[in-house]
Amino acid sequence: RGMPRQAPSGFQQLGDDGTDSESWPQKMQLMELMDERESGGLRLLSDLTGGGGAEKLASMLGSSAGSGLSGEAADLEHRKVLFGANAFREKEPKSYLELVWDALHDAVLIMLLVLAAVQLPTELVFGKDKSTAWIEPTALFLSVFIIVNVSSATDYVKERQFKSLAAKLNQSNKKVVVRRGEQTEVTDAEIVVGDVLAFNAHSLASLPCDGVLLSGSDVKVDESSLTGEPDPMPKTAEAPFCVSGTDVVSGSGRMLVVAVGPYSVSGKIKMAVYHDEEEDDEASPLFVKLNGIVEDVFKVGLAAAVFCFLAMVALGIVYPSFRGCGEEGCWDFLEVEWLHLIEYMLTAITVLAVAVPEGLPLAVNLALAFSSQQMMAQNNLVKHLDACETMGSATTICSDKTGTLTANRMSVRAVRVGGVTYSAAGDSKRSLGRQLVELLPEKLAHLLAHLICVDTMDESFLEVNEATGATGFKGNPTECALLSLVAEMGYDYAALRHDTPGRSLATAARGKPFMFSSKRKMMSWAVPLPRGGYRVYCKGASEIVIARCDAMLSASGEAAPLSDAKRQQLMETVVRPFAGEAYRTIALAYRDLPGVKSASSKELEATHSTMTNADGSAAYVAETGLTLLALTGIADPL
Repeated sequence: RGMPRQAPSGFQQLGDDGTDSESWPQKMQLMELMDERESGGLRLLSDLTGGGGAEKLASMLGSSAGSGLSGEAADLEHRKVLFGANAFREKEPKSYLELVWDALHDAVLIMLLVLAAVQLPTELVFGKDKSTAWIEPTALFLSVFIIVNVSSATDYVKERQFKSLAAKLNQSNKKVVVRRGEQTEVTDAEIVVGDVLAFNAHSLASLPCDGVLLSGSDVKVDESSLTGEPDPMPKTAEAPFCVSGTDVVSGSGRMLVVAVGPYSVSGKIKMAVYHDEEEDDEASPLFVKLNGIVEDVFKVGLAAAVFCFLAMVALGIVYPSFRGCGEEGCWDFLEVEWLHLIEYMLTAITVLAVAVPEGLPLAVNLALAFSSQQMMAQNNLVKHLDACETMGSATTICSDKTGTLTANRMSVRAVRVGGVTYSAAGDSKRSLGRQLVELLPEKLAHLLAHLICVDTMDESFLEVNEATGATGFKGNPTECALLSLVAEMGYDYAALRHDTPGRSLATAARGKPFMFSSKRKMMSWAVPLPRGGYRVYCKGASEIVIARCDAMLSASGEAAPLSDAKRQQLMETVVRPFAGEAYRTIALAYRDLPGVKSASSKELEATHSTMTNADGSAAYVAETGLTLLALTGIADPL
């Protein structure tokens, strides 16, 4: 199905598995797959892959479910040629002359221009003092000129600043794809068909393209923007199609990208509905009121000018004629001084010109231009002048704290483990990680590092800048702060993940993740133990996890019972002081389940009869009866 694709002249592209791109599924086939996702999508997928499913489709697209694409520039560019780019053609900003033309459509300015155009030749031809007759109409023309250029120049500069800002935002909007077997951060525009996209409900929730689920754990997607259904839709092998423009609200996973940009489901809607839609030209409330005032003043001025004209005609022409009535009559057409009519008309025009507030639009535009400059000095960029009216009326601004008021670069500042609190501020010569390694028993330090490495998402990782040597955070900032602590302790989090059965990519089927959600306020990962059974590593909000702990590790590594009184003591002496320092408190705990034989065991899925999650739903039994390992205080600097 679909139209034949044309590769660039003289170019033959091979996929990562050596397949010729001519054998790849066509763009129209992949689009039809997504269009029929509700009814015949699974059948089309089976027909296309011969029953091989998403992994076979990845192979057919020259990709791999495990290692993704090769990441070679030629391959990525060729895929953009065949399947399109994950971007839309940007609307070019208006030129300066177009902005001037738009400004000249203002009703008040049109009124001033017409008045000046009528007054100038009339005064120059018929006015008594022709040496000053040009001043009033020229002042009107000059006012219009200043108003139009101030407004146009401001909009011209701001539109280009906004375009630059939008480009920066697009560059900062990153997603994680798998290329060459490694997770790589890319912008939305760099995603191509055949990529393996990693997502989760916490930091990589928005889906920028269409795809087919390769693997996932408890994945649920909010598709209300497309379907109107408020309930999240689970994504499984029986319902694998993930749609662009939707948000992951639960779980994490990976999907094969099959449609991007204008060829995706949301992209086609955007192209059909919004792409060519003009911006709303509705005037702001301030300008609506100003236009109303000016129109009312003009009507009153026009009525006064007409009244003056008629009164002068009556007193200067009609009344003298009737007063001189004689035997020959009362009206001599030849003796009427008709030039007085022109003088009366000039006087009426002058009355009308005085009534029209030509300085009002100028004053308003200059005030708004000044306001925009003041707001820009406070890092509040204004695209259009009339936006100052709205922002100037704001009394309360609601803002997210993390990453907006703060730097969104979190770090672990304190750790409570083994009954002792270790602080980054308590030792100026050693980092917090070095304190833990040197002062804790090796077994306890290794358990802490292992818990953090296992119970964090794949999308959270540290990236070292080769040029500067600085370590950057990728993914969830809270998890990155914990991974940074592990690195300070001298452990390689990637190696620990890789060497842990049930946590590495190759052995992922042997593990069981319980992904973070706002309903549970915690995350867990169950992995098999070498001696048999499973261990569940947990991390989450301190008040949630502490309430589920029955024991706590001492400094020697022995588990001691945790009574209600000790739980309350922990909250009073550790959690609240951490919170008083503006720390985000995260509790780390674990539980051994010797009776569990596999990740599919019913014991891991069992729910508690009395204990509930934060939203009132039943808690997993595997996440109760925990042993508390540590409490961490994480800070995000301003």
